[in-house]
Parts: sequence; C-alpha cells; structure tokens
Amino acid sequence: LGIPYDHLALRVRTVDGGDWLADVGFGAHSHYPLAFGERGEQTDPAGAFRVIVAGADPAGVRGSAGEFGDLEVVRDGRSQYRLETRPRVLGDFVAGAWWHSTSPASHFARSLVCSRVTEDGGRVTLSGRTLTITDPDGGKTATDLGSDEEVLEAYRKRFGIVLERVPVVRRSGD
Repeated sequence: LGIPYDHLALRVRTVDGGDWLADVGFGAHSHYPLAFGERGEQTDPAGAFRVIVAGADPAGVRGSAGEFGDLEVVRDGRSQYRLETRPRVLGDFVAGAWWHSTSPASHFARSLVCSRVTEDGGRVTLSGRTLTITDPDGGKTATDLGSDEEVLEAYRKRFGIVLERVPVVRRSGD
C-alpha cells in the first residue's frame, strides 16, 4: 500500500446497471475492464484477474471487507493493490498527485514515462531515454536511446506523438 490517494481507479456503471473496474493508470494491468462484482477469475490478455474482498487469500476465500467493502485486485495469484470502495471526489487526490510530481522518492519526478499495450498483448514503455519492449510472456528488452533524434523517433513511431524537442521533467519552481 502506498501513500493515501495516490492512485485513481474508476468504478463505471453502464446504462444497463453493470459495474466495471476501469484502471488505465496502473501500468501492467488488465487490457479490458473487470466486472466489479465478479469474485471469480476473470481471464484477460494480461492474465487471470480476481477482484476479491480485502484481506482474503488470493483465491478470495477468506477475509473481511470491512465497513465499506474494500477490495483487492489480484493478478495471476498475486495481490496488485487495494481498492477503497468509499465514494471519493477528485479533490481528494490533489495531495497524492502533488507528492508524485514533486517528491524525489517518486519515479514520476525523476523521469517522464510513456507506456501503452501493444497489439500482441505486450507493452512498450519509454522512461526518460530508455525504451523497454515487454513481450506478451513478460520478457523484456531495454534499449538506451543515445540521441534526441532517437527519443523523438520512439515517441513518434511507438506512441504516435510528434514532438519538436525531447520533453524533460519540470522541477519544482520551474
């Protein structure tokens, strides 16, 4: 568990009343929304997921959800994070966003990160000047990009982002 309010996952209710967990910011997560109320295994190209009662074993058998019904997201038998199911407003996340953007302990303050799922179910990530290709089975190949031209080409070819110059992390007060 990290600092309070440092990550926002969305519970989305469809017009037919179905509830879904959509989490586009967690990194290596499900490719598709997870059925919020389903406690059994949910198969996804990124692995086998379960949304279980917080504190339960990874199979979702034991545990107490507590007063507000907190949940855990489990991927391939390993807990990924806990979901507080209490209603929140966006303003609750301001302090966490500030910490992530200013603290020297936050990887977001040390390097810009751009990442996406690839067509084959892998992932491509550009962190600073390091381009990492993750294959669908989890194998990784990292390449250090030496020139600005290589970085700009990676943004363009891998993410469809056309930039005039390599972006840099803004420091506090900049």
